[in-house]
Amino acid sequence: MRTRGWMLVACLVATASPAVATTTWLGVNGGVAVPTGDFGDDANLGFTFGGSVDVRITETSSVGGEIGYAPFSGSDELESALSSLTGEVVDASLSAIPITATARLWIPSSGTVAPFLRFGVGAYLLRTTIEGETFEVDDSETAVGVNLGGGVAFETGENMMLGTDALYHYISTEGGAANLFTLRAVLFFELGGE
Repeated sequence: MRTRGWMLVACLVATASPAVATTTWLGVNGGVAVPTGDFGDDANLGFTFGGSVDVRITETSSVGGEIGYAPFSGSDELESALSSLTGEVVDASLSAIPITATARLWIPSSGTVAPFLRFGVGAYLLRTTIEGETFEVDDSETAVGVNLGGGVAFETGENMMLGTDALYHYISTEGGAANLFTLRAVLFFELGGE
């Protein structure tokens, strides 16, 4: 039943806008990652970087995929609590590797400015490492997550766009959820562009 639903959505997106020659864009991105909620209690501000592929299927829509990496150091509160518990100086680190399928809705505009809304869903590989003076604990989890937000891209050359995006990430974990915001610079290169 889910497959039929996704096929219906794909058909609606494909017919909602005039056809356009399919173009493929490769992207790189980097920026800051801000953990919030319970995740923000355990992790400090981090950074993020990654790569993407984006296939424009209509004038106003594209689909693609993205992989990224976001490392965080453990918060002082977390490390202090773990140090009190173990009686040792503790260093904690956390990371997330999102591997997501994405869809963009390009909002029609004039000139070289291209605003967009973006949605992604996929796997988030989460890892926590805790190192004490006499021990090391390494825990990994694969969780389902979604991200949504928007941004703007500017045509900077014949086959290149530079822009920024802001995304909210919700990751469903065993113990609840991890939430974070990313604010990134993005650079797109068109494959096979003239």
